Amino acid sequence: MAEEYLLTAEPRTVLGKQVGQLRRAGSIPAILYGSHVQTPLPLKIDEKTLTQIIAKAGRNRLIQLTVDTGAARLVLAREVQRNPVDDSMKHVDFVEISMTKKMRVMIPVIFTGEPVGVTQECCILEHVVREVEVECLPAAARAAARAEHSVRSHVQARRNRRSTRMSGFDYAAAGADFF
Repeated sequence: MAEEYLLTAEPRTVLGKQVGQLRRAGSIPAILYGSHVQTPLPLKIDEKTLTQIIAKAGRNRLIQLTVDTGAARLVLAREVQRNPVDDSMKHVDFVEISMTKKMRVMIPVIFTGEPVGVTQECCILEHVVREVEVECLPAAARAAARAEHSVRSHVQARRNRRSTRMSGFDYAAAGADFF
């Protein structure tokens, strides 16, 4: 069973350049939008909690966001703005999603194993694709995709390069045929 990520937020009235006050008080400004939200909803979220959830969930895992005492909404962290100097969070955009509509997400590719070409044939392995954009239902989204280097030579790997595709996904990016 997938891990659940729970996050609580409060509506915020402080907008524009005054959000610096929120950050100094330990809150991060955020916004919630999506097809189920009529007008974008400005939020404030505790910085420590938000940092932990974003570190675990990333940008392609579902988060249950509760605003005040309302019902929990399924959201994705679409964009996380960070301070370029100290890498602290400045703002987060959440998008509410529907469990019945396909969505596009970027999934990092984790390579495992060691190919024969590198160990026995003195070849150099270069990973051209480090993440792949896929289109899937939200329940099928993964934290990462594992691609195992098979026990074949570099000649066999070139001929069969599309055999490592994961099932259940539509590959959306033009570069996805390298995977």
